[in-house]
Amino acid sequence: MMNNCIDVYAAPTIDHAADNIERGGPAFYILFAMHGVGASIGVNLALPCSNTAASEYLAEPCRPTNFEAYRDCATAFSLELDPQGVKRLKALHSTFFSDALPSCNAAVFSPINWEYSPMLLAKYSAGYRVCILDVQGFTRISSDGRIERFGHLLAELRGHIPWNCIVRISVEDVGDEGLEALSYIVDVLAPIRLVVTFGEKGAIALDRAAGIAVAVEPYVSEGYSVGAGDMFTGILAYMLLRGEDLAGATIAAASAVKCLLDSREGTCIEKGVCSKNLVEIKVRKVKRLPCTCHNFNSIISLLEWWY
Repeated sequence: MMNNCIDVYAAPTIDHAADNIERGGPAFYILFAMHGVGASIGVNLALPCSNTAASEYLAEPCRPTNFEAYRDCATAFSLELDPQGVKRLKALHSTFFSDALPSCNAAVFSPINWEYSPMLLAKYSAGYRVCILDVQGFTRISSDGRIERFGHLLAELRGHIPWNCIVRISVEDVGDEGLEALSYIVDVLAPIRLVVTFGEKGAIALDRAAGIAVAVEPYVSEGYSVGAGDMFTGILAYMLLRGEDLAGATIAAASAVKCLLDSREGTCIEKGVCSKNLVEIKVRKVKRLPCTCHNFNSIISLLEWWY
């Protein structure tokens, strides 16, 4: 029997920026979000790491961590300036996996840099009550150690999108060259449930089976934004486990992430500081869209018009 927790299919990461070494990646920022909203739910690395590595990596935010414990199962990144002064992410060490250890009733599939294949994700997805596929890790791959956005990699997902997963797409992640592949996924593969986020322009949630199509107003924050997408995905999974529908879960995620970004101090946050944002969803306004607005061009046009 699966436990009431969230399995995260993503490599742990070690981020090196401004001479600081910090935990990062989807599992850590989902844990960060659960801590910030006061959620009593576990977060699990579905990876073949040692128990010591997992417990150290998933320690509470702000708690000192022994980086040596999990360096062999983590992907290490550094943020560097190129000759033109543009910030770029460089992979110092990449980790790849061929197996996983499912144990929870919810799963977030969010590879950092192609460390899981689409086939492996499809293999493990079927047994979960709540399943979210965040395609960010399939939109970029390292070239000469640097991480660039290659949206055409989305094409490799075409035959492997799990039937029971909500697909979450960030247009900011894929860049312009990924829009054609994104359009194919939305229009041809037609995932039953889809959340498209547009940063400060808001989000759209589609549940084709339930006939729901809503646009969620933007929640603009001036806070440090690293990890925001992972926090959003984690809260989405948590609210769905609580029985919220996709529209309500999307609103809660957007509201809570704004609070988390505004309340954080680097990778530290007070436990439960954003818990009220999860109950505000009943009074938030959304724009309910015609259920025919399910193709990608309509989504783009609606957001440009609405915001």
